[in-house]
Amino acid sequence: MAQILPKGTISFKRYNKRLVAGLRNAAWVLVLDATASVRVMEAVFGTTPDVIAEERYLTPADLKVTQIMGLGGLGYNRTVQQEFQLKVLLKVLRKTGQLVKDETAVVDTKKGLAFSEQFGKVGLTFLGDSRGSNRAFQAGCTHLLMIGSPNTNLLDAASTYELLFKQSVDVSSRRNVIYEAAQESGDVRMVCCGVGSEDRDFSRFYNMLRQVEQLQALGRLRHQRREGEVLRVTVLGDSVLPFPVRLMTLAEATKDADHPDGRVTATDLALCSDARFRYASHQLKGQGKPRTLASIAEAVGLRPLLVAEWVGHQQDRPGWLDPEVSSQVVRVGGRRAPVHRRRTAVAKGRKAA
Repeated sequence: MAQILPKGTISFKRYNKRLVAGLRNAAWVLVLDATASVRVMEAVFGTTPDVIAEERYLTPADLKVTQIMGLGGLGYNRTVQQEFQLKVLLKVLRKTGQLVKDETAVVDTKKGLAFSEQFGKVGLTFLGDSRGSNRAFQAGCTHLLMIGSPNTNLLDAASTYELLFKQSVDVSSRRNVIYEAAQESGDVRMVCCGVGSEDRDFSRFYNMLRQVEQLQALGRLRHQRREGEVLRVTVLGDSVLPFPVRLMTLAEATKDADHPDGRVTATDLALCSDARFRYASHQLKGQGKPRTLASIAEAVGLRPLLVAEWVGHQQDRPGWLDPEVSSQVVRVGGRRAPVHRRRTAVAKGRKAA
């Protein structure tokens, strides 16, 4: 099967015929795979396998899984706002003791790991060394931080689906997919996450690929070998794991934050966007008022230091501040962030008017 990828690259996929022939002609085949899909094996073998035992969710360790939602999917193409929200949350978790570097292994996308790796002792990537790596286990990590959804390339997944099941898939027409998220309390919460095809069978297949990667990431702590240990897993993002979790909102996760300007809430982070700041700046300019951090923050309904941290997240000074504003710095969440004040020109040897 041929597939045209971005930038004009052509990818070819085909069966490993020798493997398929060997599997189909064997007297019996024993599959030991923690993330195998019975449905995929049916397509490869041409027959329905007997599942002798399924033990992938059993763990001798005391595994505590918490998921913090409200950040979106946090896939491979994250928005500026999502990156900002994630950075603020990671700093809050570190400050409140929920994220200790020497205990933590971080699993993120390759691009995201460039920032998030600083919060862990070990850094691993989805769809890469999160498969089979023992580095987190060997480093003695007792906390796993999983960031975002490990979604495989949609076109690549579609071509694999067509090859396995002989069914064409139209991925040009996409839709949001609603999944059930099981909680430790036994309650079920409906969560909208991920984008799939109008083809429901393919959407289920695509979700299965995501869950396979999540299970691979979970296994990096090697919890099945650590009887009696208490291990923690923290998942950031609106994804749905294939096992029960304790769901938390952003506000719940940051309620103990000793932020210099007060508690950070999900509403605060949602209000941080360049579009809102530009609109507030336009309104203030029309009223003849100064466009400082304090006035912008008041117009939007945010704390000034959170707006200062947003400015510090940008590469260039945003255009919605007065051009004559000069930059100084203050402490925000354990780091230096810019605070802009209006510059008053004073001639040498003379007092300001």
